[in-house]
Amino acid sequence: MVKYRYMFKLLIFASICFFAFSCTMVPKKINQRVDLDTYLLRAEIARKEENYYKSAEYYLNATLISDDPEIAAYTSELLRELNLHEMGLSSAEKWKALRPNEAQAYQYLGFFNLMLDKKEQAIQDFKTFLAKTDRVDESLVMIIDLLISELNASEWKSDIKILSEQINTNSAGYYYGLARIAIYDNDLYLADRNFEKISILKPDWVEIKILHAKTLFYSNEEKKAVLVALLVVANSSINNGSLNSEKIKKIKKNNNTNKNINSCMCNFILREIFSL
Repeated sequence: MVKYRYMFKLLIFASICFFAFSCTMVPKKINQRVDLDTYLLRAEIARKEENYYKSAEYYLNATLISDDPEIAAYTSELLRELNLHEMGLSSAEKWKALRPNEAQAYQYLGFFNLMLDKKEQAIQDFKTFLAKTDRVDESLVMIIDLLISELNASEWKSDIKILSEQINTNSAGYYYGLARIAIYDNDLYLADRNFEKISILKPDWVEIKILHAKTLFYSNEEKKAVLVALLVVANSSINNGSLNSEKIKKIKKNNNTNKNINSCMCNFILREIFSL
């Protein structure tokens, strides 16, 4: 009898413990949801008041307690725009934790690590980004331009070669890396050859054609530069920030009234399109 009475008391005690545990867990989840909504609301209020740094702090707080990768992605982009790199790295790391197979998370990790002088980790992040993205050529071009803007020549030339090993060596992105190295080395003939290979692989890549035309212009190949430029102008439906509808009209009009390409026309076209 004593045995059963003891077991009954033990069962009651276990039930009380379970009930108490359950009661402590539910409010925790509710409180977390309330905190998240509060942070997001405060972030939006701060943004509307144009207090962007305070808004960024609230968004990061929301990111760190949320399981929503979209919040992490938005916060990472906001922190990148505000140049808040330490905070941005925290946001991107949470993004990666929530979606480890999402390529763009590694793009932001690489960016923030590079800005924080963690170059070796940045290169590893960029390698992962290139391995996961579907837009390898465009992504490598973006990384190359970033490295050139942030590192000294000896560093970015070495890093471009490392990253280029990650992709197909007969690709536009690969040849772009070679072209940028050739431009720095003042081997404009080699740069031109690599740009021509890019044109064969990606004939509609406007941004690269613009750089190709500039390279030809600086190597005193004005007429060839204009021919490359006119290929861009010919397709005036291409939506590109470097082009302007009024400029296109002026160039086409000038081209129609000048059957022969001369030096004045070269300078006019290149100045109008590329702001040289």
